[in-house]
Amino acid sequence: MKAFGVVYRAIISLGREFYLLSGLSLLWWLLGGFFAGVSAVLVYIMFMAGGPWWLMPLLAIPVGPATAALAVVTRRCTRNRAADRGIFMEGLRTYWRMALGISAVGMVGIVLVLFNLVFYVSRSNVYLQVFGLFWLYLACFLIATQMYAYPILVGMEKPSTLGALRLALTAAFGNPFFSIVLVLMAAALTAVSVVVVILLFFVWPALMALLDEHSLRLFLERAGVKLED
Repeated sequence: MKAFGVVYRAIISLGREFYLLSGLSLLWWLLGGFFAGVSAVLVYIMFMAGGPWWLMPLLAIPVGPATAALAVVTRRCTRNRAADRGIFMEGLRTYWRMALGISAVGMVGIVLVLFNLVFYVSRSNVYLQVFGLFWLYLACFLIATQMYAYPILVGMEKPSTLGALRLALTAAFGNPFFSIVLVLMAAALTAVSVVVVILLFFVWPALMALLDEHSLRLFLERAGVKLED
């Protein structure tokens, strides 16, 4: 139920700053999201063709800087602080190197996990196939780690790639059930956005960033950490 509450709060936050966030969502696509879109399309094409589809997430590495910039804006929006396109561009300049490191480490990790998932699921031995479920769960945790990493990065007093990833891993594995449900909810919202294409370009990026921010806030509250810390 906590995950549904997070989705609800993300939608409410989106509605409050819809015009700003819809414009920044389109900017996100132009400044990096395009690579994520190409990666997703090629995953589908390669999967249907029987090719190495699990390698395609590497093409999404350039999405990191724009995602961090959007995280800066959504962080301010959820705290009722003024935000505009200038804040987005400032976040892009400030965090692009560290965010690129986060996306590079994350995408390489996801590729390795997907490779193992494909390997074990394709075995004829049923026990090895069952072991493939472990890699599926691990893929969910790695995706959750990426979701936590960007709001953590922009909220750190002394931001660093490794520091953000370490805390994101703690958040993902510290709340395993919530992390899996969070990834499933994000996947469901993504599916809806793909069906309603206009949502994909003008709503989905900001909604995902807000979902990440509110999820992190819930984790911090449950851990007894004050938001200002």
